[in-house]
Amino acid sequence: MDRRRFMVGASVAVVGTAVAVTGTPPFDDMPAAAAAGEERFSARGRAVVIQKVGQSAHAVINGRHGVHLERMLDGYATHLLPFGTYKSPRKLIEAVIQAEDAGLLII
Repeated sequence: MDRRRFMVGASVAVVGTAVAVTGTPPFDDMPAAAAAGEERFSARGRAVVIQKVGQSAHAVINGRHGVHLERMLDGYATHLLPFGTYKSPRKLIEAVIQAEDAGLLII
């Protein structure tokens, strides 16, 4: 084994260990707190969390499906429903869930 292979292997091992150590949350038993600008509600039996970030918003449905919402001139839009805008992120997510229930899309 030459010096270059040893250094590359050692670097990969150190970086992997650092990611493994710092990538795990230190307090798993802490209750989830609502962040500022975060809206939580239930729609058609699904738990929804909407977080506004600048001119856009991100919605998480049932803790795993992420939907990106973009602020337009007069409301919010998403690529899942490209031909309309909605006055609030909540109304848009309710429309997305309704479209999924109708079989028009899969989120």
